[in-house]
Amino acid sequence: MAIMTLPQSEIAYPHLTPINTPKVVSLAKAIVTDGLLNPILVTKAKTSKTDTASAPYRVIDGEKRLRAFELLSHAKRLPRSLRLVPCLEQSCAPNNAPNRPALKTDSEFVHAICDAFSAGASKTALMARFACTASAVDQALSLNNLNEQIMDYFSSGHLSLEQAAAFASLPNKQAQWTLLQKLGPFAHAADVISAILGGETVLTMPNGELLILPSREPRFNPASHPSPAEHYAA
Repeated sequence: MAIMTLPQSEIAYPHLTPINTPKVVSLAKAIVTDGLLNPILVTKAKTSKTDTASAPYRVIDGEKRLRAFELLSHAKRLPRSLRLVPCLEQSCAPNNAPNRPALKTDSEFVHAICDAFSAGASKTALMARFACTASAVDQALSLNNLNEQIMDYFSSGHLSLEQAAAFASLPNKQAQWTLLQKLGPFAHAADVISAILGGETVLTMPNGELLILPSREPRFNPASHPSPAEHYAA
């Protein structure tokens, strides 16, 4: 997924939503607090009389967020990092909605979720605020049980959220570290991570070796979290 950045003047969008509506004001506050979570979806298109003038791209999803950008710009509160708008061209967009913000790293997402949860936010509120699924929130919060050395690996980008959550599913932190060392390069294998998350007690390594894990309940069953949170409205 290749995200590009564009000046707002290059994005044509109909001004259907008044800039001072509660929804736009709420979005503006959220952007100041949490940043832009997902890119604006655009396509190359001709402009019309109702759009901003001479823009090479047309918005597909994100008109209200762009109005929030206008509001922040007028108030001189638009974050410097958003002077250019993160966008994704429609032809490059994934078929399925992401289960967590596309514009935050896994580490940034986890720290934001854990900080907000510690401050008293409910899981439902976290799903709405960070445009993510219940399973993504559960995985982020599970890293409170992660071995410190593995957390360092995760924070430096060497492990994904799914991989880190798999190790966090083992109750004993030392056992997590021992498992990572035993797995070596196989720690990144999708079927190995899926087996750990599913509560398997016997792992068949890609090289044919067997690893015995402590008995435990499966931590993340996709069937128990079928519906994603609503993303920021366009």
